[in-house]
Amino acid sequence: MTLFTPICERVALLPRYLRYYQSLGVTQFVLALWNGEDNPCYATAVEMAKDYNVAFETSVRCDYSAYNGPSETNGLNVLREKYVADGAWYAIADLDEFCWFGGYNLLDLPRLAEERGYLAIHGTFRDRLGPNGELVDIPVDGSLDDLFPIMGWVTRTAGACCDKIALAHKSVPVHSGHHEADGINADTQLWRDLVEVHHFKWVKGLPELLMARHQHYTAQKLWWAGESKGFVDMMQNERFDLSDERIHAMPARRLGI
Repeated sequence: MTLFTPICERVALLPRYLRYYQSLGVTQFVLALWNGEDNPCYATAVEMAKDYNVAFETSVRCDYSAYNGPSETNGLNVLREKYVADGAWYAIADLDEFCWFGGYNLLDLPRLAEERGYLAIHGTFRDRLGPNGELVDIPVDGSLDDLFPIMGWVTRTAGACCDKIALAHKSVPVHSGHHEADGINADTQLWRDLVEVHHFKWVKGLPELLMARHQHYTAQKLWWAGESKGFVDMMQNERFDLSDERIHAMPARRLGI
């Protein structure tokens, strides 16, 4: 199984990410970096990934002022054609997305999906938070399960898209930050809600990054620019209110990470 990972500017989770997905059956990682070898994180990512079967590629080459998730779509689909064998399936996940595949491993899941007539597999975010809803520092060592023991629906509550395509047949391209799949019947060929996408986005310093992203996307006149500010507006002192019933906070599934 090949896993495609688009990367912009943060790689702190990469060692845990590679270890986790290799344990699920990923045999090849394709790290698709904005601006490829010119990405400021490139050398760090190469060092972190030296013990894994990793190919480094370019998702899109552009000035940062023109960069956004959908701008990577064409590059990722070119890489899909390059690395995935005809008839095979592939996985795709951002670096802060640790997918739980309903207890299945990635070797058996494509066969089961095809037997049921599916060509892609869908999941939704489980946003991972600190014990009291706070944002969390990520140390070099330490269990993410322990650091982020709460999961909930932050993304859904903010009104942002919480859908993700986690696995797909080679014939199926994805777009819009792999929130959607193309060329399939979403009613009959998409295995919905199988995957929990554990979302480790909620780290210390995120509000500043989100506000910068809000300004960046606003300058590009993107309709989803307000999402980033919406997340910040939900926080108080880098903390989400777990008593907000919309977040539906609960103890998180332990992923062994």
